[in-house]
Amino acid sequence: MKKIIALLLVAIMVLGLSGTALAYDGEITFQGIPWGSSFDDSFKIMESNGFTTDEYGVTLEWLKNNGYPRSGSGSFLVPEESRNYMTGNVSQYTDVLSCFQFEMGTLAEDKKIAGYDISQIEFSFVSLGDDTKLITAAVRLKWENQERAFDDLHDKLSSVYGEAEHKQDNNGIVNNYVWKGENNSIVLLDFGQQFLQLYYGTADATEWLEQAQQEYVPTNTVDSSDTSGL
Repeated sequence: MKKIIALLLVAIMVLGLSGTALAYDGEITFQGIPWGSSFDDSFKIMESNGFTTDEYGVTLEWLKNNGYPRSGSGSFLVPEESRNYMTGNVSQYTDVLSCFQFEMGTLAEDKKIAGYDISQIEFSFVSLGDDTKLITAAVRLKWENQERAFDDLHDKLSSVYGEAEHKQDNNGIVNNYVWKGENNSIVLLDFGQQFLQLYYGTADATEWLEQAQQEYVPTNTVDSSDTSGL
């Protein structure tokens, strides 16, 4: 009898832990792109999903030349202990963080997410030499009534990914809903004062950025013996 009770207690503990560990039983991705994918692989998947079209002359090579990567800029999701899962402190990763922004007119105007037109997509990569790893996809949506759109997206995301965690502060600056999946994957619905945005990403981003920063070797070295012009 004691053994049966002990087994029941273990089962209850396991069920309790598994029920609270993740809201979604699977990895959350943006357009099916695995986190850590290279720039080329990321946009090949985007192309296969119909986000690039000959009508606009958009190809992978065009994206490379016209996506204007901005070093040291971008966004990434951080682990659970953060107050809102987002970090604005990108200055320490300026050498290894690259951001690619695309207006939807250059990708495909008719593409939608959850029925909403897309204003802009921003991809952030850990970038070390030729090695690139996707860490975040930020999607800015168009809307007519922001509060109604926010509620609608919250309900739609919850229907796909389960119950969300709500992050909010008293100043109204932070008002986020967060869904977590396997392998530290996250999707975040951000209700800002002037925008409505979705962030897809991996909470492993900080670890990847720190590792790349440690391996980074500056290419623009200054000759310490050069005193010319002084």
